[in-house]
Amino acid sequence: MKGTFRGVTGLFTKPVIGALDAASKTAESIKNTANLFDQHPNSNRIRFPRAFYGKERFYRAYIETDAEIIWLLHYDEKASHLKEISLINAFDVFPDESNKDVSYILALAYEYVIYWDLKKANIAWTFNPRNIKKITIFKDGIIVDLEETEADEQIRVKDF
Repeated sequence: MKGTFRGVTGLFTKPVIGALDAASKTAESIKNTANLFDQHPNSNRIRFPRAFYGKERFYRAYIETDAEIIWLLHYDEKASHLKEISLINAFDVFPDESNKDVSYILALAYEYVIYWDLKKANIAWTFNPRNIKKITIFKDGIIVDLEETEADEQIRVKDF
């Protein structure tokens, strides 16, 4: 009699206890997921935030070089006037193909042409594209003649 009573009682109580336990664990996991990013939001970012293009701020497929230059300009205090540029495109530039440690990013925007030195983590040079008088293209680079510059009349970028 005792065994039958325990069996019949277990037949009803075990499923109820299991359902309550499942509901409890589900609620706990929802709480933990909701609080996951409270302590360290974005602490393990895998890539730079997406770049937006042009004055319209449209986006296209993720391009790491574009995203990197926007991020670098946004967080460089000396480049504060460049935070809101209207990026058109950006290119990785390696003056010496055999030495990939020396690299630059050439960023083209409506407001500026920017040449960022990745090793020194700063702007190598910049100019307003409205000041371009003439561009001469060579096999190993380009020469940009400017109407108004503070230093020289030309800026030479090798191996572009």
